[in-house]
Amino acid sequence: MAVIDDALTAHRNGDIAMAEMLYRAVLKSDGRHFDALHMLGVLCAQRGNFVEAEQHLRAALAVDQAVPPCLHNYGRVLSGVGRHDEAIAAFDKTLALAPNYVPVYLDRGNAQLAAGRLPGALASYDRALALEPRFAPAHYNRGIVLERLNRHAEALSSYERAVALHPNFAEAESNRGGALARLGRYQDALNACDRALSLSPDLAQAHCNRAIALERLGRGAEALQSSTRAVALDPRLAQGHGFHASLLIKAGRFAEALQSCDRALALDPTNAQTHCDRAVVLAKFARYQEAHEACERALALDPNHAEAHSNRAYILERLRRYSEAIEACDRALALSPDLVPAHCNRGVVFTKLNRFAEAIQSFDRAAAIDPNLAQLHCNRGSALRHINRLDEAMASFQKALALDPNSADAHLNLGELRLLRGDFAGGQPEYEWRWQSGPAIPNLRQFSQPLWLGAEPLTAKTILLHSEQGLGDTIQFCRYAPLVAARGGRVVLEVQASLVELLKSLPGVAQVVAKGGVLPAFDMHCPLASLPLAFATRIETIPADTPYLSASAALRDKWRPKIDAGAAGLKVGIAWAGNPNLPNDHIRSIDLQSMTALFATPGVRFFSLQKELREGDAALLRAHPQVVHLGEAMDSFADTAAVISLLDVIISVDTAVAHLAGALAAKTWILVPYVAEWRWLLDRSDSPWYPTVRLFRQPALNDWTGVVAAVGEALRAIAQDGRVPAAAGQVSA
Repeated sequence: MAVIDDALTAHRNGDIAMAEMLYRAVLKSDGRHFDALHMLGVLCAQRGNFVEAEQHLRAALAVDQAVPPCLHNYGRVLSGVGRHDEAIAAFDKTLALAPNYVPVYLDRGNAQLAAGRLPGALASYDRALALEPRFAPAHYNRGIVLERLNRHAEALSSYERAVALHPNFAEAESNRGGALARLGRYQDALNACDRALSLSPDLAQAHCNRAIALERLGRGAEALQSSTRAVALDPRLAQGHGFHASLLIKAGRFAEALQSCDRALALDPTNAQTHCDRAVVLAKFARYQEAHEACERALALDPNHAEAHSNRAYILERLRRYSEAIEACDRALALSPDLVPAHCNRGVVFTKLNRFAEAIQSFDRAAAIDPNLAQLHCNRGSALRHINRLDEAMASFQKALALDPNSADAHLNLGELRLLRGDFAGGQPEYEWRWQSGPAIPNLRQFSQPLWLGAEPLTAKTILLHSEQGLGDTIQFCRYAPLVAARGGRVVLEVQASLVELLKSLPGVAQVVAKGGVLPAFDMHCPLASLPLAFATRIETIPADTPYLSASAALRDKWRPKIDAGAAGLKVGIAWAGNPNLPNDHIRSIDLQSMTALFATPGVRFFSLQKELREGDAALLRAHPQVVHLGEAMDSFADTAAVISLLDVIISVDTAVAHLAGALAAKTWILVPYVAEWRWLLDRSDSPWYPTVRLFRQPALNDWTGVVAAVGEALRAIAQDGRVPAAAGQVSA
C-alpha cells in the first residue's frame, strides 16, 4: 500500500510526473486497483488528456460504481469530451448516492447548459444555491442560463450576487456588463467592463462586451478597437467574431466582415444574427443568391428574427422577386412594427413596382420613426421624382445631403434632377458622383493617367475616351469626340464591341478599340458621359449637328432586298424593350403586347429591330406576320444602322436603337415614361440632342396605352399622306 500512498502524496504536492509513474506502477501489479485507476484518470484530465482519463475512470467504475467522487469526476471528463448527456447521467448517479454534494449540481448544470437543456440547468444551479447560498460560481452560471432565456434583469441580479460574494470575479463583472447592455444601460455596462478589465486585462469576453456597450453609445471606432482586441485574445470566441463582423460592416470593411462572419459560424453555426450579418455582406458584393441562402439559414434558426426578414426582403428585391420581397417586409413589420429598414425596403420594392404612392407612404413611416437616415430621404426623393413632384424630390435630396454631405446617391440624384430641369451648370458636377454610387462603380477605371475635364491643353496629346454606361449612352456622347479632336488631341475611343465597326465612321477619331482589348499608349482619359461637363455644355450649346454617324454603303446594299421585299408602304422600325439588367428598365420598356395596336395601321410595314426577345415575344411576332423580325439577324450596330437608314420612321422606347436613329438623323419617335431620364428634359416633344426626334410622353403615370394611341394617330396620319414629313433641319422632297 506504500506505493499508492506515495502516489497520492506526490499528486497532492503537485508532483504530477512522479504521481503518474507511481499510479502506473500500482496498475502494473494490479490492473483493477480502484484508487490508482481513479486518480490516474483525474491526473490525465488535469493534463487535458480526456480520452485516456475517460478510459481509466470507466475502468475504476467497473471495479466500484458506488463511489460518488469517482462518478463525479467521470461526469466531468465526459463533459470535457462533449458527451454531455452521458455526463448528466453520471452526475445523476452521483447525486443519488450523495444528494447534498453541491459541486455536482454545479457541474450537472454546466453539462445541461452545454447540451442546451436550459430549464434543467437553471434547476441544478438553484438546487446548488439552496444548499449553499454563497456559492458564487452557481450565481454566475445561473446568470448565463437566464441570459440565454432572455431574462436579462434576473441574469443581472445573479451576476451582481456573484460579484458581491467574490469582488474580484472578473468574469462575473464582465457578464454583468453584458447584461446591462442588453437592458439598455450602456454607460453602466461600459463601467462594468472596464472594472472587469482592471481585474483581468486579457479577458476576451470583457473586451467583447465593452465593444457592444461602446457601439451602443455611438463610439464606433473605440468599439472596433475593443472587438479587435477580443478576437486577438481568444480566436475561438464566436460571439467576439460575430460582433466584430457587425462593426466591420458599419465601417464599410466588407471583405474583413465576411471573414469574421465565417470564423464566427465555424465556431458556432447556430447563431442566427451572424448568418443575418453574413447575408448583408454577401449582398454588398452582389452575391445575392448566397445572401438569400444566408438569410434562409438565419430564419431556420430563428423564424421570428425581424432583421433577417427585412434583409431577405432587400435581397429578394435585388433578385427581382418583388412579391416575395413585399411579403418578407410585411413579416418583418409584423414582428417589429418600428423596424426602419423594413419600411425602407418596402418603399424601395414599391418603387420598383411603379407603386410610388405606396412607396412614399413607407418612406414617410420610416422617417417618422427615424428622420435622420440620409438614404431614406434619397429613396423618398427618387419616388417623388417618378410622379413629377419635383420640388419635393429636390427637398428630399437636399435633406439627405444635410444629414450626410458625402452621400453619393443623394448627390447623383440631385444632379440628375437638375439636369432633367435643364440646369446643366448645377447638374453636371453632381453627376460626377456616379462613380461612387450604384451601377457606375464597377465601370470606374483606375488609370494612372490623369482625368481630363476640359482644363488642360490637348495639343500633341493622346486622349482616351471610354464608354462607361449603356450602348445608348455611348452613342449619345460619342458626338463629343470630334470636338475633343478639334482641341488638338489624338482621340482613341474605347467602346462596347458591338459598336466598334459603326463608330469607325465618327469624324476625328484616330482609333476605335473594343472594351476589354489592349489599349494603346495615352496621356489623358475621360469617360464619355463626363464630356458634357468638360465642354461646359448648356442646352443651347449641345452639339446637335446630325448625322454624326453614318451607315455602311455595303451593309445598306446587303439589307435593301430584305427591306424592299413585299408590298409598298411606309417602312417603320420598332424596338420596345431595352437591357433588362438596367435599374430603370421596368419604367422605360414596354411589353410587345402593348405595341400590337399599331400593327393594324393600313399602309405600314413593320420591321422589328429588337435584338433580344423576351418571354412571349416570339409567339406574338408569329401571330403578326406583317411584322418582319430582323433583330437576331443583325450582327452588330453597323447592321442596325444600315437597316435604320433604309426605313422611313423608327418607333422605339428609350434604348440604343433610339439613340442610333437620332445620331443617323433618321425620323425617330421615342416613347418615354411620365417622367423620363434627364436627357429628355421636361414638358417638350422635341430633343435638343437629336433634331429629328419626336418624343411621345406618357400622359399619366404608367399610361403606355395613351402613348401608343398617340403614336398610332400620328402613324396613320403620315401613312395616309403617303410620305414622311421632313425632319427638322432637312428639306422635304
